[in-house]
Amino acid sequence: MNGYPNLRIDRTPDKETAEGDKNQDIDAMAGRFAIEHTSFDTVRNQTRDSARFLQVVGNLEAEISPKLTLQRNLMFFKNLLNAFSSM
Repeated sequence: MNGYPNLRIDRTPDKETAEGDKNQDIDAMAGRFAIEHTSFDTVRNQTRDSARFLQVVGNLEAEISPKLTLQRNLMFFKNLLNAFSSM
């Protein structure tokens, strides 16, 4: 952080507390600063669609990847993404 060159993450309250605890919103503590992770969808419904895609595909990549060449692998996933996005 600008002005705090030696600042380091001291704690991770979200991993230290029970689920539902208000401290779960804080991802890390660095000195007196609380850090919360926030994401922004750059494409409409990106988070929802990504979750659906991962649910459909699951461990497919790990199962198929060793059996395919890089070019076939890329073509396969390109076609899979195109099919999924047209749903």
